[in-house]
Amino acid sequence: MSILSKKGIIGLATGVALFAGTMSPFVAQASPPNDGEDGGRPPMMDQHQISPDKVAQNLSDTFGIAKDDILDYVNEGVGERDLSTGCFLAKASDKSLKAVMSIKMKKASWRDVGQSLGLTKEKMESTGNEIAANRLESKLKIAKQTGLGLLQDGYQPNDIALANELAGNSKKSIQDVLAMKKMNNTWEDVADSLNIDESTFRNDIKIIRDAFSNAGEFPGQHNSFSL
Repeated sequence: MSILSKKGIIGLATGVALFAGTMSPFVAQASPPNDGEDGGRPPMMDQHQISPDKVAQNLSDTFGIAKDDILDYVNEGVGERDLSTGCFLAKASDKSLKAVMSIKMKKASWRDVGQSLGLTKEKMESTGNEIAANRLESKLKIAKQTGLGLLQDGYQPNDIALANELAGNSKKSIQDVLAMKKMNNTWEDVADSLNIDESTFRNDIKIIRDAFSNAGEFPGQHNSFSL
């Protein structure tokens, strides 16, 4: 088992943030979460573009942490990227959010917090997969065990989501559709191979985006879905 490196914990934290309320898995981030080391904003601060109540509710729904506990930090000005990471580490370590955020106040980076909690890369990835599987089930009705198995096989959530829609339109299994996606083709190519017309394909993408739609985005993000 391996202890997380700085790069590893930031990468995993970014992935987790995509499943928090204002960041869907179909929104590409232009920059990693602020870790208080970029010389810009102070640690644990970010600019909200949606209401504090909505931020707290999104994070509560995603990580199973009491909304009021999260709202206290939102009202103090803690940004959602940091709160997403804090909530994730609390879930992964079975610690309270207060305990995790208290460690962050004393540490220079989230990597240090993760190491203080004794978290390994394997534990972080396992927790991330569970959260992703829960989101895919609640938003797109993909059975949790199905989603979890595919995530453990290395498939990305956005690919699983789109394969699910194409499977429904072609009477194929998700696994069969995923197997058709190669490094040298696009999802549009896969749809063509399944005789799914462009209008239906675009509607499939709309269904996914609507399922993960949010009231706002953070600066530095842009809408993007890889075809």
